[in-house]
Amino acid sequence: MKGDIRHAYVHVPFCRHRCGYCDFTLVAGRDDLFETFYTALGIELKRLAQPIELDTLYLGGGTPSHLGPEGIRYLFDVLHDVLRPTSAAEVTIEANPVNVWEAASEAFRRCRINPESLALR
Repeated sequence: MKGDIRHAYVHVPFCRHRCGYCDFTLVAGRDDLFETFYTALGIELKRLAQPIELDTLYLGGGTPSHLGPEGIRYLFDVLHDVLRPTSAAEVTIEANPVNVWEAASEAFRRCRINPESLALR
């Protein structure tokens, strides 16, 4: 069964603030929990027996771009051991425009996030 998995959604529960329209599970104003999140995610991913090649990787939340450029790169380091997008994969991230500047755009490119698939909120 695990070999059949080709798509993954990773929930990144962090936001700058909670928007009035949002019903998603998130934490706002708790950037101090980023490291705990990376650690917990790494532990969960180690439960998979083998790496999974993906056709689609979607990072949503929350607002994953809230992690900042270094946080995005670190998140992809954590994911890379198990979730491996193929060379033709669609890699998408939800982003708030206030989090997207030159350094963030560079981090997105380095992580192979498809610029045309940014889900701006």
